[in-house]
Amino acid sequence: MLSFSPFVRWYLLPIRKPLNVFIDGSYVVTKNRITILDQKYEPFTTQGLSIFAGPAFFVSNSLALEATIGYKKMKHSKYGKESSGVFTSIGFQLHFGKKKE
Repeated sequence: MLSFSPFVRWYLLPIRKPLNVFIDGSYVVTKNRITILDQKYEPFTTQGLSIFAGPAFFVSNSLALEATIGYKKMKHSKYGKESSGVFTSIGFQLHFGKKKE
């Protein structure tokens, strides 16, 4: 599976705070190849939109721990079917670039 997902993120609290809240929206495109019990199926593409929000705890200027809850809606190109649902995640965010003064 290969996925491409450009996103836009808005932090809602002042930058100087170690705890912040964000809203994130993205467009997702995924190329899929499936093999089940040595039987290969024709590749297909899924695409869709997602929106999620949650807190980000900044451990340092370049590292944050995040928890999110969101909604994703996807359409499968080969089957013409849509799927959607609510999801949650926990993870780390690395920020690269110059430190803002």
